[in-house]
Amino acid sequence: ISPADHRVEMVRLAIAKEPSFKLSTMEIERAGPSYTVDTIAELNSQIGAGDKLFFILGWDNLIQLPRWHEPSRLVRMCCLVPVPRVGYPSPDLDSLEAAVPGLSQSLIMLDTPQIEISSSEIRDRVARGLSIHHLVPEPVERYIKQHRLYVTG
Repeated sequence: ISPADHRVEMVRLAIAKEPSFKLSTMEIERAGPSYTVDTIAELNSQIGAGDKLFFILGWDNLIQLPRWHEPSRLVRMCCLVPVPRVGYPSPDLDSLEAAVPGLSQSLIMLDTPQIEISSSEIRDRVARGLSIHHLVPEPVERYIKQHRLYVTG
């Protein structure tokens, strides 16, 4: 995985033409471990009183939620929006609710879109010398090539 400064720059390049997107570096700037619950708490402190955060994550991550740091607190602070990940079954919501009470009241399950793009696939393709054209924005592709990210040897 690339160093934080490269990841920040790739996000900056990817969203440059999207005026409604904003890059946050709070997790990189935070000392010690950076937990999602802390990020959501900090973001909540920055938004208006009537606003609500929606946290988009993959079904694969939702399945792991009971193992996260303070999952019960997390589901009280935002709405989780799990999206499908290719190769992962629909989560067992009953068992997740039993493990993280209150989850079902904070959940908007999506069943589309299923996009077969993952960061590990992109890194693997670059390492094998394969094209990532149409998998990442063109400026990001140029940045990866220019800085020889994910290239081994």
